[in-house]
Amino acid sequence: MKKPITFLLTLILVCINLTTANASLTLTPNKDNPTLDFKILAGYQDSGFLDIKNTSSSDTIEAEIYAVDSTRSIEGYFAAKSKTSVQDSLGKWTTLTPSTISIEPGQTEKVEFNIKLPKDLTPGTYSGAFVVTKANKINEIQTNSTAVNITTRVAYPFFVQVPGDIKIDYNIYGFTLDQQKALNTFKYQIENNGNIALKVKPKLTIKDSPNLFYNKELEAKTNTLYKDEKIENQIRYFDKPFIGHFNANLKVDVYQYNIIENEEIFLETFTLQTSFWVIPWQFILLLIVLVIIYITIHILIVKQQKNIIKKADKYITQSGDTIHQIANKYNCNWKKIAKINKIKPPYAIDENTELLIPNKCKKNASS
Repeated sequence: MKKPITFLLTLILVCINLTTANASLTLTPNKDNPTLDFKILAGYQDSGFLDIKNTSSSDTIEAEIYAVDSTRSIEGYFAAKSKTSVQDSLGKWTTLTPSTISIEPGQTEKVEFNIKLPKDLTPGTYSGAFVVTKANKINEIQTNSTAVNITTRVAYPFFVQVPGDIKIDYNIYGFTLDQQKALNTFKYQIENNGNIALKVKPKLTIKDSPNLFYNKELEAKTNTLYKDEKIENQIRYFDKPFIGHFNANLKVDVYQYNIIENEEIFLETFTLQTSFWVIPWQFILLLIVLVIIYITIHILIVKQQKNIIKKADKYITQSGDTIHQIANKYNCNWKKIAKINKIKPPYAIDENTELLIPNKCKKNASS
């Protein structure tokens, strides 16, 4: 009983600290360098300043500032590596002074950074992120003798373009539709094997095979790929048709992207295609179950009808007989006699015709 209560209290304190910590620190470029995009030759360096602000109205914060390489989130968006990850580029080449600082409530502190590039660095566009963070330690509650530590961080991207010979080399491939999960997702791979930044702008069109009834365009996000990056782009497909065979056509416009100048130069359009079936298996299964139920009921009715015919008495009609007279004779409903003998309106009966009389009617008559 003690462990669940401890865990619950820990979660409550975690939530409280997260809500108070999220808005405590901000990181922005200093007015002396309003952008964090740099053009630096290999073997050279550049520097600038960051503004770190404590937005809290009451707490003094011990802040740590550092640089890391960029990475990609699961959804393919720009993200910052953790401090403990291996840093291979800007996270390794960038230093900050001071790296830790105490900031009073409502105050802004200026932190200098220096980017020093290796001499043998290949030309291209490199990406990273400046990060400011603080650690909140909850000492009051411990679980299995281990204190809970919560770290929140604010990241700001920065880019370095190293001038030199341009290498354009990329590939787009592997266009498929993943229908295994709850959300149907189109996927394709993008590789930037060159040393420049690329911008890819996809446009997806889906049509039915006869190209008569279904024509839909899906929105897809624009991606920026940096030097030697490979990502899997995903396009969610919510409004899926009910049934049929469909063709998906993906057109991807590829641009050379100059981050420093914010310029795009069109390179080419990639076209990828895939086809897929939409089969409502649940509906088909339900339909099969209903058909089985119908057939079963029909078989039971036919079997019951044969049993009634088998046990029925036989009567040879005489001159002047009517179906109503015969029904009265056997103390039976005339409609039952008409049904078992398949007599239709106006229910006329010929002489010397063999009629079947339901078993129950015969017994009633004999009694």
